Amino acid sequence: MTSLLTFKLFFQKARLYIKKYWKLVLGVIVLAVVYLTSRSKVHSMAKALETINESHKKEVDAIEKAHQAEVKKIEKARVTLETTMREVEIKYAEAEKKLDSKKKKQVEKIIKENHEDPDVITEKLASLTGFDIYVE
Repeated sequence: MTSLLTFKLFFQKARLYIKKYWKLVLGVIVLAVVYLTSRSKVHSMAKALETINESHKKEVDAIEKAHQAEVKKIEKARVTLETTMREVEIKYAEAEKKLDSKKKKQVEKIIKENHEDPDVITEKLASLTGFDIYVE
């Protein structure tokens, strides 16, 4: 029976305490509820953040791979351009030499055929070389 009386006394004191400090008790209850409900949200938010970070890392890796592929393409194009330019320059130099020797032969032929008439030589040389030649 004494335990029942002590139990009853304890609840009466608790009721008076809650009645006097009801804002504090309500605040503790609200904090406990917020803590319990937000704990699961924090856990799910942590998982979402982890997923976002993994997704970001994959995107960055894909961008880096694409960049490396683009750099390789550019380097390959540069090498191809340099090689082609060298070949064209060599072919042009050879063709220029051929044209020069060919033009020299034509100039010699024009001079031999028309050695007596300088006006005809001038006209034919101008048409052959594309330069305006004037003889006084």
